[in-house]
Amino acid sequence: MVGINSVLSLIDIDDKSDVLFDIKKALLALNSFITPNLKAIVIEYIRSRLNGLDHNNKILLSEWDGGIYSGMISVLERYDDNPIELINSIRRGQNGFRKDSATSDFFIDKIFPLNNDELTLRGTFNASVSYSYVVKMIDGLLDGDVDFEKKIIIKKIMPLLFELNKHNGFLANRSLFLLSECYLLLGDKETSIDYFFQSQRRKNTVGNQKLFVAKFIFGVDVERYFSRKTLKLFTEEDNIYNVCFWHKIKNLCSGVNILNSLSTYINKLTYSEFVSAKPCANIAGNVADDIIFFESINSQMECKCLGLTKLYYICKSDDYTSIAKSKAYYIIALTYCCNDVLKVLHYLTMSLFYKYDVKTAIKIQSLFIDVDEPGLLDALLGQGAKNKTHSFLSSVKYIKDSHSFVTWCTVNINNEVSLLLSIINSGAGDLIKTMARLRLCFLYIRGESCNNSLFRIQRFSKATELLELYKNSSSDSVVDFISDITNSGFYRHQSHLISNSEFGEYIFMENKSSNKLIIVFPSRYSYHVFTSVPSFVKNTCANILFVNNPECNWFSDEEFLRVECLINHVMKGRFEKNNTLCYFGSMGGYAAIKYAIRLKCHVLAFNPQFNLNLWAMERPEDIDRILLNRSVVNLDKISPKDNDGFSGCLLVSRSPADFLAFQSWFENFKNTENFTLIIEKYEFVEHDALISNAYKDTITETLMQRFNSLISYSNNDLKITPPLNVTEQDELITIIKNSTSGSWTIKSKNGLWYLL
Repeated sequence: MVGINSVLSLIDIDDKSDVLFDIKKALLALNSFITPNLKAIVIEYIRSRLNGLDHNNKILLSEWDGGIYSGMISVLERYDDNPIELINSIRRGQNGFRKDSATSDFFIDKIFPLNNDELTLRGTFNASVSYSYVVKMIDGLLDGDVDFEKKIIIKKIMPLLFELNKHNGFLANRSLFLLSECYLLLGDKETSIDYFFQSQRRKNTVGNQKLFVAKFIFGVDVERYFSRKTLKLFTEEDNIYNVCFWHKIKNLCSGVNILNSLSTYINKLTYSEFVSAKPCANIAGNVADDIIFFESINSQMECKCLGLTKLYYICKSDDYTSIAKSKAYYIIALTYCCNDVLKVLHYLTMSLFYKYDVKTAIKIQSLFIDVDEPGLLDALLGQGAKNKTHSFLSSVKYIKDSHSFVTWCTVNINNEVSLLLSIINSGAGDLIKTMARLRLCFLYIRGESCNNSLFRIQRFSKATELLELYKNSSSDSVVDFISDITNSGFYRHQSHLISNSEFGEYIFMENKSSNKLIIVFPSRYSYHVFTSVPSFVKNTCANILFVNNPECNWFSDEEFLRVECLINHVMKGRFEKNNTLCYFGSMGGYAAIKYAIRLKCHVLAFNPQFNLNLWAMERPEDIDRILLNRSVVNLDKISPKDNDGFSGCLLVSRSPADFLAFQSWFENFKNTENFTLIIEKYEFVEHDALISNAYKDTITETLMQRFNSLISYSNNDLKITPPLNVTEQDELITIIKNSTSGSWTIKSKNGLWYLL
């Protein structure tokens, strides 16, 4: 089948003992980040393979990896009779499929083409297909202002909604509610409210539809703006249908548009069967403040009625949403715009930070400088730019991937550093240059300042030079904001701990009372710094050597030799190999195993990357680097002779990229004649943070316990049971390979296996 080999070649793992391995690879590929067209090819391949499987193999496949693919297999088997089930499963992320609206849309267009605003399936109207089309086309439509293009889309989907309204159940109810949203966008508020009340009369009412009333009145997504207390007040049914409550709200408002919307709703509610006779809730002072605050910021007023005290409270309180905090910081910045440029800079920075809700990112704000703007404050505050087609802020984009990495940029990141440097060296105003330096400082701290964005190297010395410009600023300025971030990097703010040698940088934490050495290797996302945390150093009763991999190339080529020389330099004459442990996970786990084999010492690795064959799909943003190094990272290809004498503890999760890679590695490793191996399998489905999930608060204690056990086993200090016979050994191999959880300790002497 055209294309399937190119897809499966990215998962180049071979396990000849598993006749289902190709179809397992295809199931894994189906939930990876490949294009919808390739997913369609994979689906056809899986379906064709499923048709050729006997009953027993289908059961084995459904039970594979704890049964997490059984739902997916069932949906694919029913595809001919119910294709919409596959479409909805992919759209919603159900039945084992990864949520992927693009692939769902692809199948809708492929299977059910839209014709004359009516969907047909075998000659009859199909409600599920119609609803899928509506969801596809309406996605993102209901937010923001309506324009000509949106009106065309709305009028295209409304016939489908009218047709859905003829049916019963959840879809009919949703159609009425979506019709109310469409009429609201078209500006017909009275009809919009009529359809809202109709939707409430139906069964299967969706609770969040109550937010429609507040959205109808205030004209925006209220859920993102109001505090939790106010939001709860608006969603309580006794208040939603209570005329008295809305009259009280009306008395708090002064904006013409909001007052008109309130009047429309109150009039409709008065003549509705939903009108409530119960006393309405009291409107507390903080709710009243919320409404005044919201109306002010929504109408671009400066909100002087609240004062700085209230605004600061909103900024600091956990009860307010990120959007509310953003607006509050924005208004605070306005109050300083005539007398304190650095405060304006700081509060605008905080405003944008909260505007984009960067919860998982490093707590800094990155701004891209538009050199065409006449003045930075004019651009940021929207003043003096009436003739501009877009303001400075409209050029800022927020991009967030699954690994919590964020950037704000409208151009290729590769060009941004050179652009910022040109601004700094140009004749631009001081404030423009200040912001350019600030942005460049962020790039240096985040490691985004190199020419190739795939290779991120933090440049703290350059960032420090830029920070010197802010040293004489007030304590409330942006310098504190950035300095906190600079100081958060482990050991980078303690540069005196970093040693230099002819073999590169390293950190050696000495413990003179111990003769043990732990070598800590970096993971993919900490290759440029020295991996660990202070508590690890504090609680570990051993000497610790931290190495790094600035090239982030899995210690390939010269890097491997450099680090080997560095380790030998530290160990020479002081640490015995039997008292040395290589340690860490992922890329660091791969390195730990590779160096342990080379140095003939012990290893503890969690979710080590035995090979990179699965990772091109798991981490598509790293595909270039992975494909460049995949031939080097091949622990599953190391010969039994080179593995001889291996001593290690391996932790593996049920993440497919780790579970399958371990299978391949173990199939090869089992032929090693002499080894000591502790295998720990865990049910956690994530690749990251396995050791934290497995050992929790006892990481250092358990690590030392495993280290001491490996030393004892290598010294043959413990009594061992009789060896396993061939049948018992084969059964154990099968159990270990197929289990998603469990713990085994095996010692092999001249090919005879002993369970410890």
